[in-house]
Amino acid sequence: MAEGIASVYMVVARMFEQGHEVIAERRHTVYDPLLGWCNEPGAVIEDMYGPGVGITINEQGFRGARNYSTEVPPGKLRIVCSGDSFTLGYGVDDDSTWSAVLEELDPRLETVNMGQGGYGTDQAFLWWRRDGTELDHDLHLFAFITGDISRSQDDHNYGYPKPVLRVVEGELVTENVPVPRFPYLIPYLAQNRRFLDDLALPRLGRELGGDDRFAHALSADELRASVLAMFDELARVHRERNSLCVAVHLPMKKAWFQEERGGWQELFAEELPKRGILYLDLLGELKKVERSRLRNLFIVEGSYPGAEGHYTAAGNRWAARTIHRMLLEIPAVAERLGRL
Repeated sequence: MAEGIASVYMVVARMFEQGHEVIAERRHTVYDPLLGWCNEPGAVIEDMYGPGVGITINEQGFRGARNYSTEVPPGKLRIVCSGDSFTLGYGVDDDSTWSAVLEELDPRLETVNMGQGGYGTDQAFLWWRRDGTELDHDLHLFAFITGDISRSQDDHNYGYPKPVLRVVEGELVTENVPVPRFPYLIPYLAQNRRFLDDLALPRLGRELGGDDRFAHALSADELRASVLAMFDELARVHRERNSLCVAVHLPMKKAWFQEERGGWQELFAEELPKRGILYLDLLGELKKVERSRLRNLFIVEGSYPGAEGHYTAAGNRWAARTIHRMLLEIPAVAERLGRL
């Protein structure tokens, strides 16, 4: 009994020690039965990422103070930017996200920031299909880091349940919906489930039933099929809307030190153009950056918790300028901008 009480006490103490600061997304998101979590419309948090670095969510659930009309404003080319925390702009203010800087660089553009912290490519896609398609837009930048694809392999992230896309009999279906809500009501437990591994009973259960701590909702082959089917659906919807879809790989700092591109980048470079989706890989441009400048582009340890490795304001500006230049080199985009 003493051993058991001591174990429980240590686990609870560690959970509260580690979990007293709720992860950043919990501060500006609410439970969503389709996505798991989504922005709370109208949320405004001053000093979100530090003094003077706040976050604003408009009434439609997108980052930024401005609300958007259904129709594209005259004289504008509207771009919807979807993705994870790198698109949301984790660690920087509203005007410093690469989405916002794109609009600043080119007055012909109107950008909509549909980035969300912790999202996999599956959640980014589902959010755009549900809410992004409510807005007319000419161009869709579907941005991702490589880790977003790995997130799409699981039915949870950070301890919180999420949807899963799976190909069933040739059709792309959404599983694990409605997303289980209970973990969202007890964030300390959801964020610190790993500490329960220290208890003897969970260990005994895994020994008897097989250790499934590292089991994925999708196998590697199922993940590949679901990701490609997701892009098939993206391509189909954009063809029907007469809009353009551009997949954008946002490289992380560690990619600068890697010798070769990963398997996903090679796969997308080969497969996405076949589906009518343009593909921009910013890794090649990052490789051109001098090593001494990398520190200026990526947030370092010791700033806001969880922000390390994300783009700084300078990094977001680098990404925006790179994306803008690459977009202008695409004839279909240049032609649409030329009409303005």
